[in-house]
Amino acid sequence: MMTKRFITFALIGGLNTLLTYAVYLALHLITPYYVAFTLSFILGIGIAYTLNSLFVFKVQLRPHSALSYPFIYLAQYAIATGMLALEVERMGLDSRIMPLINACILLPLSFAMNKWFLNRGTPS
Repeated sequence: MMTKRFITFALIGGLNTLLTYAVYLALHLITPYYVAFTLSFILGIGIAYTLNSLFVFKVQLRPHSALSYPFIYLAQYAIATGMLALEVERMGLDSRIMPLINACILLPLSFAMNKWFLNRGTPS
């Protein structure tokens, strides 16, 4: 059963994905797909930290957690980049569409990682 928190996370993630996808497409016009993906991914981390902290997990924004938050996305970035390279280079799939599909595939992993990280040290 999906919780209200997961649904809120998915909706905020959807908004973040739309915003960063627009940036990705714009950058894709002037840079290779992997550069566009990396830059838009970095932007998305900042948006995710802010919105997930305030609206999903309702925790304070703190400098220490803001600086360490990107580390939870390292594994996700490695997986997503590997998937994208495989899909584009080996399978010939569209580099403009696959980041969206991959974001949906990785949603449960992202939720679990965010939940663990943002709730550390807070009472349940």
